[in-house]
Amino acid sequence: MLTYAGPVGWFGGRETELAVGIRSALVDKGFGGLIIYAGVGIVRGSKSSLEWEELDLKMSQVFRTFLKKKENSKM
Repeated sequence: MLTYAGPVGWFGGRETELAVGIRSALVDKGFGGLIIYAGVGIVRGSKSSLEWEELDLKMSQVFRTFLKKKENSKM
């Protein structure tokens, strides 16, 4: 499996800084399978319906990117 995104950051000297990628995907070799991960931040004042919309938007962008790549590889 190939990994798209995941932890993002740097290692250097005595310091390391990592953050969580909020859009990730696991891709089987040759696009045999695709698992998409995305996250949102729930904080005071968040509206659950807007968080779901944001999550849907994030996941659909990753899905469309891989779908285009798969379609282009068939040409």
